[in-house]
Amino acid sequence: MQQARRCSITSMAQTGDEVHWPGEHLPTLLADTLRLVAAHEGRTHICTGYTANLDLIVSLDTATIATLIASVDAARLQQKIEHPAYVIREPADLWAGLWIQLRDQKGGEWPLEDAATYRWLREYLPGRPGVGGTGIQAACALARLGLRPLLNVPWRDRELLDLLPENVLITAGGQVLPATHGQARDPEHQTTVHFILEYARGTTWRLAGQETTATRTDRFIVPFDPEEREFHIDATFRAASLALPGPKWLLASGFNIPNRSARVFRAIEEAAAHMQAFRRDPTAQVHLELGELHQPEIRQRIRDRLFGLATSVGFNEHELGVLAGDLGRPKPALDHLPDVVGFCRHVAEVYGLARLNVHTSTYTLALTRFDPEVEQRALLLGCATAAFRAWQGDFAPRAQIAAQIAGLPFHPEGVEAGQALTSTSGLPQSGSSGLRAVLTPAFLCPQQRQAVGLGDTYTAGVLAAFACQAAP
Repeated sequence: MQQARRCSITSMAQTGDEVHWPGEHLPTLLADTLRLVAAHEGRTHICTGYTANLDLIVSLDTATIATLIASVDAARLQQKIEHPAYVIREPADLWAGLWIQLRDQKGGEWPLEDAATYRWLREYLPGRPGVGGTGIQAACALARLGLRPLLNVPWRDRELLDLLPENVLITAGGQVLPATHGQARDPEHQTTVHFILEYARGTTWRLAGQETTATRTDRFIVPFDPEEREFHIDATFRAASLALPGPKWLLASGFNIPNRSARVFRAIEEAAAHMQAFRRDPTAQVHLELGELHQPEIRQRIRDRLFGLATSVGFNEHELGVLAGDLGRPKPALDHLPDVVGFCRHVAEVYGLARLNVHTSTYTLALTRFDPEVEQRALLLGCATAAFRAWQGDFAPRAQIAAQIAGLPFHPEGVEAGQALTSTSGLPQSGSSGLRAVLTPAFLCPQQRQAVGLGDTYTAGVLAAFACQAAP
């Protein structure tokens, strides 16, 4: 492993656990990590999969919601709110889903299955185009950091590929090509479209005497798959990823395709075969990002089939609560980190994971068997990469992270949560697993221009730091 200059990082120990976060050494630690990534400019260490789609991003405000909702029957909408389908087959389902997201103060995803509602959305909420899906967003973020990720994108229509940086590699016609190469286009298929309904903190909706207001900037995702295509790992992508010399990482994600169980079960099996083959290289690592899935049976199948094949598993704060419920445990309180650490340790030990990472809007926490400073650098670059996109609304060029992010303060709630780890309540005992808790508070941005894809962007920064620290 290429050795970086080691910084003095504040360590907090209580009842056998160590928690690392950068404190006053943040600028030096981040600058060292970015220099490591710069040393690997143009190299391919990371493969990202498995789904890619076109995002149409719509910014909603209080006035726009009020105007559009006037066309929906109020009684029908109330019925849909009281008995949600979690699938959109008419406009009332769409607005019911958005109301529920605002009411429950969380982002979410409901698939769209009605062509007429799709046409209505394209006409009245056209949106601005962007890349969508964890794999493709991570690939774009990695490319802007200077790396050359290999991306699985089996349906390659022009509208989607025109959004990719030139140093993203894809597969077409049995070849590995830059995404901008003319032969990469596939004119025969329309890509899957995801409507991303963004709303800012303070957005208010009034309905039948009730009022709900967003307490944070978030988004509601509405995917539409016009060809009802199967999940697919391109054969050339699979072969190229297996032939790539290590050390290397695979990002496995995209199981929140429109959730017909049979389709998703087949996707899980296809991914399992690829992950297993990839891990035959002893230097290869696999990170599995969960995503939001409504069906408990799909979530269980992913745990049963994929957790054991992954080195690392990541999820956001909402998915943390869902996972806890699935395992019959109470949802950990995010502002009481001993609860979060205890739950994450339990999951990592049950499934034999080397690493488990929960990323929230105020901090990121990993339970890890990796070197804690290597882990710290990865979390820090992930937070910095996501913070730049949230603040500036675009993927972060490596040089601008050092110039614009390192001087930002930490989120005070993240700092407070970290400080709580030194309280007399302590942490769960570390046991014999060798897992350590590593924490980084999120950066506090002056303003937030983007809510979409921040977790995917964060994951890209984490994997970039891991891959570049491991590579010679």
